Amino acid sequence: EQAIAYCHSVEFSKQIAEQFNHHGIKAMHLDAKTPKEERDSIIQDFRDRKIKVLCNVDLIGEGFNVPDCSTVIMLRPTQSLSLFIQQSMRGMRYRPGKTSIIIDHVGNVNRHGLPDDDRQWSLKGRKEEKAELTIKIKECTNCFAVFSPKEKSCPMCGHIPEVKERKEYEVDQQA
Repeated sequence: EQAIAYCHSVEFSKQIAEQFNHHGIKAMHLDAKTPKEERDSIIQDFRDRKIKVLCNVDLIGEGFNVPDCSTVIMLRPTQSLSLFIQQSMRGMRYRPGKTSIIIDHVGNVNRHGLPDDDRQWSLKGRKEEKAELTIKIKECTNCFAVFSPKEKSCPMCGHIPEVKERKEYEVDQQA
């Protein structure tokens, strides 16, 4: 699989690329200061599948189209829903038979929900209510994938979680 890693700093991005290379997975770091010719060469090598992982900081986002890239590694927390969607969707470019994998090490999915969740978009300002800030997701107890609570089984491994009966407890009035 080919992956794009979104990192929180240039130094960290370089370290992540170094770790992948150390473990035999060809990776390269890109940032805004990478010379254009070198950047173009690295991106072409990624397109040609000579490089498996591109590590970057806010560089590979809008307009970057490599349908073979199926994995996104989130190593950069963000409060921005639009940035989260933009980055996580890099692995969702269409290719027949492809499954996208998002490895979220920083909990962005807990802040924003799944990137393909249905959302109510509006140009009007809105007041955020406490209930809107609660993101509902399920985590598979077998493979740890996260998925919509509407799904009855894990879409990654097929595991069906055990449904536990909720019990009512009496509150001790004397406590």
